[in-house]
Amino acid sequence: INYLLDEANGSAQKSIENMNFTSDKLSISHRRDASSMQKTMNKVESEINNRSLEQAKKVSLISTMLLKQESMLTDLKEDEGTYSQAEIDFYIKEVNQDLKNNEVWNKPEYSFKKVDFTNHGGLRGMIFTPIADFNKKSDELAKAIYEVEMLMYEINEERLNIELDRLESMKKPAVLDIQPDFEPGFEPQAFDILIESQSGFESTYEGYFTIDSPIDFVEVPSLACDCGGLGRTAFCM
Repeated sequence: INYLLDEANGSAQKSIENMNFTSDKLSISHRRDASSMQKTMNKVESEINNRSLEQAKKVSLISTMLLKQESMLTDLKEDEGTYSQAEIDFYIKEVNQDLKNNEVWNKPEYSFKKVDFTNHGGLRGMIFTPIADFNKKSDELAKAIYEVEMLMYEINEERLNIELDRLESMKKPAVLDIQPDFEPGFEPQAFDILIESQSGFESTYEGYFTIDSPIDFVEVPSLACDCGGLGRTAFCM
């Protein structure tokens, strides 16, 4: 982009220099339409200067935004802080809102309008070639700016999704410990825990059960048995 900006600025300068040279020739030609031709060239010069300034500002903004994205990605990578559940919920809400804002407000659009002018008295033949070159260079720059803006949009969206996933992973599931008290030296077995978790069922008739009280999910440890399997299996003695 910096290279294309230099190319467009150089082409703009050549266009203005050529119009100044043409203006000097017209001033000594004593042509009747010299004044109107000069007004046209003044307008074209103003449009070229405005276009160059606008694109220079966009390039500067892109540079600033890229540095900002880099800084935010670095902060996200190095953040090893711990947060309360309330803080996590608050940050998740903020990130989701940022994702919505990114979709609605920040999506770039490609736009380019070439610098043109009304031909009279053969003016187009005098100043057209360098202006056409500026339009070409300016269009190439506009396309590059759009492509980088699209990449920044995608980078920002991906960063927010990474941050959201990280926050979601911090949420602690509510686990109810329903394990019975054990005497010191005795460790609970997976099968015992399974029996305890089933105690909330009341048998009605063979093959069916009704839930007598709410059952919470219990994390069951994976215990290797002597039979080579995990936990208690049909082959355990």
